[in-house]
Amino acid sequence: MWLDYRLRELYGARSPELFENAKIAVRKVSDRNHALAATIDTSKMYTDDGNILIVPYKELKESDLRQQFTDYEVIDSELNLKYVLATILSKLETFYFRKKFATESLQGSTSHTYPASVRGLLIKNVSPEKQKPFIRLVDQILSITKDDDYLDNPDNQKLEKEIDQLVYKLYDLTPEEINIVEGIGEK
Repeated sequence: MWLDYRLRELYGARSPELFENAKIAVRKVSDRNHALAATIDTSKMYTDDGNILIVPYKELKESDLRQQFTDYEVIDSELNLKYVLATILSKLETFYFRKKFATESLQGSTSHTYPASVRGLLIKNVSPEKQKPFIRLVDQILSITKDDDYLDNPDNQKLEKEIDQLVYKLYDLTPEEINIVEGIGEK
């Protein structure tokens, strides 16, 4: 099967550079309780308009596409997409997204996710060395997600908790702040 992506014939077509690179795809509708839904794509697949794509700026070589992002700070660093994915899917990022961007759609506990809210997420710029534990955990989760029941897999849940702990440490959260993020101290 193949796709004939006719850029000039499609309404609202996006640049092939967004698809033909490793990327993170963030679903435009959140999961329950306003948790962001995202995945990493290293196979350079095309997606429909139900996803917001995160592609490293350095991969966007097409000058007109780069011009669309001139009003944003360009992070000149080597942030690994797996590190970014781990941060996006953490409880801290879910808490932040829920408080700052959640829209309370007609479905109740889901939200629409917009490009501006994805650009506004908290992605801490850290050294490649500090990214390694996140990357290792994401690699382990990705190996588990090949199973049909991965969401209920206790190993997956354990790894997600480890990522949350790394994120809390990254942002120097106090035990009280962690309780709030995890919903323990929230009214």
